[in-house]
Amino acid sequence: MTGVALHSADITQLSVDAIVNAANKNLFCGGGVDGAIHDAAGPKLLDASQRLAPCPPGNSRLTAGFNLNAKFLIHAVGPIFHDGSCG
Repeated sequence: MTGVALHSADITQLSVDAIVNAANKNLFCGGGVDGAIHDAAGPKLLDASQRLAPCPPGNSRLTAGFNLNAKFLIHAVGPIFHDGSCG
């Protein structure tokens, strides 16, 4: 059976195989969801991700989930467009 399911939950508490995180190219702890993931995963995440940096836009890196219930983290770096406008 195929389909889409919507869940409202704290992503850092999910028991899943992997969480995809919108990361910056330096794989350094950012704000928002990225910051929450780093806080919950613990300092070993920063150590592991720094060994994999930099990560060019359009690419991703894989780390363990460390203190998270997720087995893995997929750090995906998207393109950044900034022209001062939204939309």
